Amino acid sequence: MVEKSDIYDIGYDEINKDELIREIIHESKNSLSACEGFIQFMLIKNEFNAEYLKIIQDEIKRTLSMLNSYALISSPLQNTECDINSCVAEICTLISYNLKANNINLDLHLSDLPLISVDKYRIKQVLLNIIENSIQSIEKNGVIKISTLYKDGYIIITIEDNGCGMDKSIMDRIFEPLFTTKPTGTGLGLHVCKNIINNYNGNICLESTPKKGTKFLITLPVASS
Repeated sequence: MVEKSDIYDIGYDEINKDELIREIIHESKNSLSACEGFIQFMLIKNEFNAEYLKIIQDEIKRTLSMLNSYALISSPLQNTECDINSCVAEICTLISYNLKANNINLDLHLSDLPLISVDKYRIKQVLLNIIENSIQSIEKNGVIKISTLYKDGYIIITIEDNGCGMDKSIMDRIFEPLFTTKPTGTGLGLHVCKNIINNYNGNICLESTPKKGTKFLITLPVASS
């Protein structure tokens, strides 16, 4: 397997679905209650408020994201023979406009890989989530490097950016459910990513330096897929 001596390995405990769903219900109720309050205010005042509507839209998106993330954890895997390079290419096409809008260059290096039995939709969700985090961390005028490699029975996907990076206190918690540093984040995206990869006996590691960037390393075993 790839050497990880300088990569920060995030520990991971078995997901407690009962506790997670309680937290999602709690967070969803808070978001919907806030939306209801803003709507009631506008109805009472009989006036349009663009700022309130933007908050309502953001909270609805956040709630839907939490529910979609839980659905992704709870639903059964649909494994098929999958070309990981095709998954990467499809996600790169999907985010191409976002990259262009933020003047972010994509440095892509895809090596020959064997097919692997995985749920293609879930793997694409993992890639999309991590790359979107990279885009948000860069803001503008940056580079995202994506590479694939087959080594010692493992498919290795590396996603690296030159964004804002993170310190150890954030890395320690980055995969915790409902932990987020974003004002409108759900704190479920990376948690779900870790769970998906662990379901395939794989691993996600990272290294990050504040103000310099972050590198995610995803490893998936081929033989046990």
